[in-house]
Amino acid sequence: LLPKTHPSDNNTTHEFEIECDKAHKVCFGDVQVRKYTVVLGDNPSCSSGLPLSLDWNYTELPKISVEDYECHHCQRRNSCQLKLSAEMRKDILMGDPSVSPDEVRLAERKLYRERKSKGT
Repeated sequence: LLPKTHPSDNNTTHEFEIECDKAHKVCFGDVQVRKYTVVLGDNPSCSSGLPLSLDWNYTELPKISVEDYECHHCQRRNSCQLKLSAEMRKDILMGDPSVSPDEVRLAERKLYRERKSKGT
């Protein structure tokens, strides 16, 4: 693959051409990363602990080129690394200044009662 960079509509577009066939091109624009707030969720399939959800609110990080993103982003995690234990989810909620410890305790009690009434 041969990287080529050229300006297009005030954005940088990154082309990668396959050496053997110059007629086919793939173009990538800049990468825009959003960081979403994590909130107490309501997922009924969460079998232990409190479920988490992404809030509607997010922060946009500055746009970066595909090459810069690929050089600096964290390595992709496998499915086991993506799972959060009940304790880790609780720690995430407790670390959020907008969520009080009382809210977490109330949510835990409510969830416990709901699971007990359903027999799970």
